[in-house]
Amino acid sequence: MANIEIISKNPSPFYAARLEHSLPRARRMSLQKISFWISAVGLMGFLLLEILSYGSQLTGVYLQFSLGPISQKLFGVSLLAFPIFWVLWIIDFYFLCESRPVPFLSKKEGAAEKVYWLDFGGARRAWYLGLPNAQQTDISALYYLFGPPRLGEAGASTSSALLPLRLGIDPGKFANFIRERASSEKTVVLSQKDLIEKLIAGADKSDSLTIGAREFMMVLHGADENFSKFLFDNNIRDKELRGAMEWIASYLEASRISSRWWDRSNLGRIPGVGKSLGFGFTYTLDGYSRDVSLSESSGNRVQAHKKVIDAIEETLARSREANVLLVGEEGVGKQTILSSLARMIWEGKIMPELEHKRMVLLDTASITASLKNKSDIEALIIKIMNEAVSAGNIILVIDNFADFLASMAGIGIEAISLLEPYLTSARIQVIALSDPANFHRNLEQNGKVAKLFQKVEVLEPTESELIRVLENAAEILERRTGVIATFQSIEAAYDLADRFIPDGAMPEKAIDLLDQAMSGSKGRGSFLLPGDLERIIQTRTNIPTEAVGEDESKKLLELENILHKRIVGQEAAVKGVADAMRRLRAGLHEGKRPIGSFLFLGPTGVGKTETANALAEAYFGSEKNMTRFDMSEYHGDDGIKKLIGSFEGREPGLLANALREKPFCVLLFDEFEKASREVVNLFLQILDEGFFTDANGKKVSSRDAIIIATSNSGSNLIWDILKTGRDPSQVKDDVIDSVRKDGTFSPELLNRFDDIVIFHPLGPEHLKAVAKMLLEDFAKKLKEKDITFVITDELADAVAEMGYEPLLGARPMRRVITDKVEQAVAKKILEKKLVRGGTFELSVDDLKNIK
Repeated sequence: MANIEIISKNPSPFYAARLEHSLPRARRMSLQKISFWISAVGLMGFLLLEILSYGSQLTGVYLQFSLGPISQKLFGVSLLAFPIFWVLWIIDFYFLCESRPVPFLSKKEGAAEKVYWLDFGGARRAWYLGLPNAQQTDISALYYLFGPPRLGEAGASTSSALLPLRLGIDPGKFANFIRERASSEKTVVLSQKDLIEKLIAGADKSDSLTIGAREFMMVLHGADENFSKFLFDNNIRDKELRGAMEWIASYLEASRISSRWWDRSNLGRIPGVGKSLGFGFTYTLDGYSRDVSLSESSGNRVQAHKKVIDAIEETLARSREANVLLVGEEGVGKQTILSSLARMIWEGKIMPELEHKRMVLLDTASITASLKNKSDIEALIIKIMNEAVSAGNIILVIDNFADFLASMAGIGIEAISLLEPYLTSARIQVIALSDPANFHRNLEQNGKVAKLFQKVEVLEPTESELIRVLENAAEILERRTGVIATFQSIEAAYDLADRFIPDGAMPEKAIDLLDQAMSGSKGRGSFLLPGDLERIIQTRTNIPTEAVGEDESKKLLELENILHKRIVGQEAAVKGVADAMRRLRAGLHEGKRPIGSFLFLGPTGVGKTETANALAEAYFGSEKNMTRFDMSEYHGDDGIKKLIGSFEGREPGLLANALREKPFCVLLFDEFEKASREVVNLFLQILDEGFFTDANGKKVSSRDAIIIATSNSGSNLIWDILKTGRDPSQVKDDVIDSVRKDGTFSPELLNRFDDIVIFHPLGPEHLKAVAKMLLEDFAKKLKEKDITFVITDELADAVAEMGYEPLLGARPMRRVITDKVEQAVAKKILEKKLVRGGTFELSVDDLKNIK
């Protein structure tokens, strides 16, 4: 049982809360600005009039009226306003000092102790509720702190006023609900013990040690069913409320921190700026480089890469070989890291060894483009490096380092040897950039690179870190577009980019999606909602992401009937595929696996491949959205390379390309039992995790594909069982057990499929239906030539009889139609017995007469 203690019953943020309740900061800042400008204008007016008066005395120019009384009044106004300004400034200084988070609660469980801090948002609510002195409190009193909808009025809470905007709720609708609840006589009473326990539980759920406005809001949400229902009716869940409050609290705390100009973090650690004038000039370097730009205010983005930035800082501060090889995917944040490091240097928040350093990005392309001669290029590089060393404050950044070395090698220059004397110098640091593929291919085995550079890997931030980064990016985009990003849209940007945009890395691809959506919504709507992002993804990938419409809903409910227009029998297979599609569009699909994965077992010619074709046409729009792989071609040692690509030969993989070009598709793997062991192992990952890594180390998603593997394994057993008269639907377990025992497929692979479907041999009634279907397809072709082909039952029976072979199923029927039916029709056309507008039938004798 946890023991909870109150560390302070009157913490310092309570003083700030009392002040905020009496005179809100928004009003104080407004009065402070007014008093400042009154004082400034009064003083300037006084000085101007005094100058005019003094000038008239010097020149002897007579003024028709005296300026003295006016100037005295202006001076008096200035004197009155100036103290007001300073009093308000001192009050705000006091507020900012007292509003810092302080230790508030302690929870001990055995030897472990956790201390929870109270920030200003939490202090304001705790003080208003009488916590921690009151033994019972009416939590519904917090509705008063939602306050009037206009910020700055007495009682209004900035975080509460921002809440409807971040949740996409109409502010007027939200304000009406708050007024109703604030005036309601219904109370929600909690004991002190229950309230404190709920606050701590809320902080723990958010993996936080801070009690703030978010925790009080979550307590209110859980305790007041009216508030819960209001949010539910507006499609707001617990997670979204928590996330929106955390975003708001982070924004407000950052604002308060930046206002504390006297803090060490804002003043910086460097005493002066004159030191930078003592470094040497770099005329040649400046012609082939540019300074790394300072990042826009992006505390969350810096925090997401803090470990990487710390590692770079420590490496650059070494006395020798202080060089970094920064390895990360394009878009993972390498440029942001460099810009953040440049800003840290500029602000003085850097190690002493790196004070006054200057980060410059070398333009390697202009070096090779400006000169063609090997010796001239070598001389230019040496001159640039000599200038950088002489300057003594240069951190040189080389982008695409592997490509730079390769381009130099192409003209006979071993660049790493040329740079080696400088890379060992203490007077210059180099940061080289590379993506993982080029690092593994060209740099990893280079001994000099390993010796001279410290590798620092940039990985994608965690989900929570990425959400914070996207919130920061949204705030910047809001200032540019005027569109307000809701927290739901931030989550949607992360989810959609992660799932549907395979190229690039986080957070860049999510930020690009957010940018496109907010720019597109400019002038069309005040809020950015998840649907805005879903429409962009659907347009870009053709993957349905929006809510199911009426037409699509009807198609999904009737999908079995649609598929049966092409598939005869095989009810189990058709139902399994249709169920998978319905789960996907109903939002019940497990997003980390393919839409559906099926193993079709059965004899040849019973409809396994046709089922895949029918699904591609019926739901995915066209048979072109079905890609077939003959697995007999992937039996050898090179089978895996054909699918995922070759690292050595830089050849793309066929499966990787197919999924990148058409992620929303049907993938058919015929004769899967013939695949090599390495290929089967690849599919263990594809079926379980919904992605694989290609030869270049890039992820390829299969989460929006239906995967169908076919095999003739178990066909003999199926025939033998059916000969005994058993129902085909009852042979599944026997067939799977047989396939597992003979080693065709491992239990691990069989368990990965969503369903294993047994295709049974076609009976006489099925064969006739297949024959009719094939004849109708041929009749459609003739109809395009304005010729009507009437299909009789006798003709269908004859085609079924001629085309039936037990071991090949219905497959020979296509050959019968080609060799017999089409030949008979061709003969009639050539004999002029069939003309446009004509109608005809074929008899059984017509077929028999075709040799």
